[in-house]
Amino acid sequence: MRYDLPLTVYFLCLFTLLGYFSGLAWAFDLMAQFRMHYVALAACLFAVVFYFGKTSPIRKRLLLLCLASMALNTVAVYLAPVRPLGKASSRSFKLMQFNVNVANQNKEGILSLIEREKPDIVCLMEVDQSWTETLDGKVSPQIQAYPGKLLVARGDPFGMALLSKFKIKASETLYFNQEKLPSFAATIELPGGADLTLVVTHPLPPLTPALYKSRNQHLRNLCHYVSTLKGENTIVCGDFNSVGYADNLKEMAERSQLKEPVSILNLPCPAQPPGTWPAMVPPPLRIPIDHVFMSQALTAQSVKTDDACNSDHVPLITTINY
Repeated sequence: MRYDLPLTVYFLCLFTLLGYFSGLAWAFDLMAQFRMHYVALAACLFAVVFYFGKTSPIRKRLLLLCLASMALNTVAVYLAPVRPLGKASSRSFKLMQFNVNVANQNKEGILSLIEREKPDIVCLMEVDQSWTETLDGKVSPQIQAYPGKLLVARGDPFGMALLSKFKIKASETLYFNQEKLPSFAATIELPGGADLTLVVTHPLPPLTPALYKSRNQHLRNLCHYVSTLKGENTIVCGDFNSVGYADNLKEMAERSQLKEPVSILNLPCPAQPPGTWPAMVPPPLRIPIDHVFMSQALTAQSVKTDDACNSDHVPLITTINY
């Protein structure tokens, strides 16, 4: 109680504050990814200090620091570029995005998930050659429902696939960083004749200073590209390897005038989308690094996750009104 507990509280407060400077350094960016975990830890520490630290001369200080950490982390999450869910509409479509994990061989499970959920548009990340052969073939009945396809296979975790029940009027493969990792931009004709511009992307994870720099350059170039788009129906989705309240991703969304849907029923925090990674931990402990950002003309009537099918992510499924 004399040393370990106060040090834990002090370090928690330090990580809380440094997370506010995630745009400055990769280590600070990593600290910003775990805001709700800090809130939970601060609550636990508050309870421990309150019940077992009654004789400690710094008890009041530790309790105030725990409360300050909970408040600062909660405020940071609520500053994310989000929008509450809207009402149900007949003019809607379902979008599924899923990082399937390049090492995951459970293709049948993922195809069964697609058949069960029946999304109109499917965006898959970490697609390798065996996946493209499956998706481009005529054997799977689940795939026959998607005449529109964009496929880029890679031997690393940055291959990508886009499947659409609707007509893909135009498409291009874009590269937003010097590593030449692919992103898709597609113009999709929705029922009723409205056009949707869909951008699917997957930046590098910011695990080192070099990867952090590349990820941020990717987001800046993505933001510039979105600013050139003319249509009012725009969606940017993918595995961003960042939470929406970290500085760099938050800046990309705000400058692009995009927001993502959140549900007031989402736990532990209604101000963030459902957590998607890592899939092996309970849902309240997952980090929301998969996102669907949408323009003002679009709203979402639901957003949820589903079975991971042996991936390290869970799929993010959003029903969108247009």
